[in-house]
Amino acid sequence: DLRPDSVLLSQRAPFASPSFLGFFLSFLLFFFHFFHLLSFLLSFFSFKAFLSLRTFHPFLLLLLLLVLLESCFSFQATRPSKEASETSPTVSEKPAAGRTSIPVLTSFGARNSSISF
Repeated sequence: DLRPDSVLLSQRAPFASPSFLGFFLSFLLFFFHFFHLLSFLLSFFSFKAFLSLRTFHPFLLLLLLLVLLESCFSFQATRPSKEASETSPTVSEKPAAGRTSIPVLTSFGARNSSISF
């Protein structure tokens, strides 16, 4: 087999791919959130205690941590490989005169996306 090792590794262990990890973290987050809300709805606490920030504080920290982890893995997945950058045609990244260009990172891995205004 003449395929690169990274392709073979990703086929052997799909659970190690960034997209699966992001999906798994989102899936866990949804169920933690669902059961957290369900437990408070079924409890005898008042609605004011249900809405208090102190109640949701640990969950908000977990949510922030999972979003940061997922964004880090997504950024690594969309980073171009060395081989792909050598073979792909180069696109001029200079904006037109008098225009400002902002690079955009998309989830599809498009490296040359930008917004010009």
